Amino acid sequence: MKPLLRQELGELKNFFVANGWEDGLFQVLFVLENVKPGMYLQQTNQRKLRQFNNMLLWFNLHISLRHGGYATKNIGLFKEWNKFFGFKIDAERFLGYPPCCVRSHNSHLGDILSVIQLYSLVKAIRLKKSNILQLKQFILNRRFLHHNPCSINCEMSVILERKFEAVINKYNWLVADLLPAFYNLGIQCILSLLEGLQERLANLNINLINDNILDMGINRNDVEEILQNNVEFQNNLRFAKQFLESVI
Repeated sequence: MKPLLRQELGELKNFFVANGWEDGLFQVLFVLENVKPGMYLQQTNQRKLRQFNNMLLWFNLHISLRHGGYATKNIGLFKEWNKFFGFKIDAERFLGYPPCCVRSHNSHLGDILSVIQLYSLVKAIRLKKSNILQLKQFILNRRFLHHNPCSINCEMSVILERKFEAVINKYNWLVADLLPAFYNLGIQCILSLLEGLQERLANLNINLINDNILDMGINRNDVEEILQNNVEFQNNLRFAKQFLESVI
C-alpha cells in the first residue's frame, strides 16, 4: 500500500464526519495499521455502502457489500465474508475481538458477570473500600474497545486497547478534535451497561448467576441488591454517573 497521504486521510475524515460516523475513521485506521483484521460497516443501505466502497478503495482495502458491509486488507477474510450462503459473523476472526471475550459473549450469561464486577467496584469505591485508581484504569482501558471485556481485568482487552492507543497517538494530527466525543461515547456505554443491569439480571436464571459469581470474585449480596433495585443500588448508580461524567 502506498504511504497514506494527509490529503486522502483528511478527505476520509470529512466523509465519516459528514455521515455522522466519526468512529468509522478510527476503525479504518486500526485496520490500516494491522491492529484489527477488518471493520464491520454496519450499513444496509446499498447506496451508502457504495459510497463507503468508493472511499475506502483509496486505501487498497477489500470491500464486501454483503451482510452489512466489511472492509479488510486480508483477501481471505474478504472472500469468507462475501459468501452468500452459510455466512456467520465470527467476531474473533473478522473483527479481532479477544477469544475469551467472544466466548463470554456467546455464553448463556453473556457479558453480565463483568458488568456486575464493575458494579461491585463502583460500590466499593463509594464505600471507601477500594482505590478509585482501579476504576479510572478500567475506564482508560475501555476508551477504544468495541466489545465488553469478559472481566474488568481482561488482559487481552488491555493489550488490544494499548495497540489502539498507539495508533491514535500516531494519527493525533488527524483525530485530535474527535477524541472528546469518542471518549464520551465510551463513558456513556459504560453507564448504559450499569443502568440496564437490573433489568438484564431479572431476565436471567438466578441459579446460573449464583453458580458462576464466585469464580469472578462477585459478592452474592451485590447481586441481591441489584435484583431488588433497592436504595443501595440506586445510590451506587448515582455515584457511578457522577464519577463517570467527571472523568470526561
